Amino acid sequence: MTETPNDIQWLIDGYGAWVAGEAIPVVEDVSIDLEAIETGPWSRMGVDGAFVHAHSRGDLCSIYVLDIPPGGSTEPVHHLYEAVYFVIDGKGSTVVEGPGGERRSFEWERAGLFSLPLNAPYRLHNSAAVPAPESRW
Repeated sequence: MTETPNDIQWLIDGYGAWVAGEAIPVVEDVSIDLEAIETGPWSRMGVDGAFVHAHSRGDLCSIYVLDIPPGGSTEPVHHLYEAVYFVIDGKGSTVVEGPGGERRSFEWERAGLFSLPLNAPYRLHNSAAVPAPESRW
């Protein structure tokens, strides 16, 4: 089949298409109260989540909020981009798997800030009695 000019798509926003395909709420504004946004089921993460798009974020920053239920955990995930987490509330732990399969864990709590290594599988666990929403920058 030969493509015609009408078959070609121009100026596709790959990130926007990915966000739409994740089927979770998207909150966009100049100023956003991360503790007040509503989240919805996010199958990739295994917990509720929402994308947060501050108008000044540009193309350099993707933010999302996760609501991890008490005693709950995210699905194991890994990715090829920097991941920095800020803990809005709650406490828990993260288990990170190294290249040889060895596992390391650390604990976090309210106002904690941590970064995860590139392409290392990890999982977040909520050990608090209340949900632990987190925002990722």
